[in-house]
Amino acid sequence: MLTPIAVDPAHPFPFIPNLGPALAFELRRPDSDQPLTAPVRIPGNLDRFINLPTGLVSEGRTEVVTIDTSVKLFFHKMFPGHEVVGSGAFRVIHDSEIEIDDEAADLVVEFESALRQRRRGR
Repeated sequence: MLTPIAVDPAHPFPFIPNLGPALAFELRRPDSDQPLTAPVRIPGNLDRFINLPTGLVSEGRTEVVTIDTSVKLFFHKMFPGHEVVGSGAFRVIHDSEIEIDDEAADLVVEFESALRQRRRGR
C-alpha cells in the first residue's frame, strides 16, 4: 500500500493529491554524506489510527497507534540500509481558485489550461 519514492535530480518531487496525507524522511546512505529526501504518501483509504491487538495491552484497555508512527517503525523495510536523519508529516493543500480571461479567443482551451494548473496548484 505504500510506495517508497526517492527525490533527487533525476526524480523530481512526486505529485501529492489535494489534502493527501504524507510523510517525508531525510535519509543518509551508508556510503555517502549526501542526504536523500523520501516522501511516502499515505493512502486515503487507510485508517488514521490502528488498534493494537489485545494481546499487547492490558485487559480492559484499548490502545491505538497512528498510521504515521506505524510507518516510521517499519521504514527500514522500504529503504533498507539507509539511516533516517529526520522525518515529519505533512498534508498538501492545493490552490483551487481558477481565473479565466473572459476575453480569451477560445474559452474551451482556456478552461482546460486552468483546470490542468488547478490540479497541481501553484
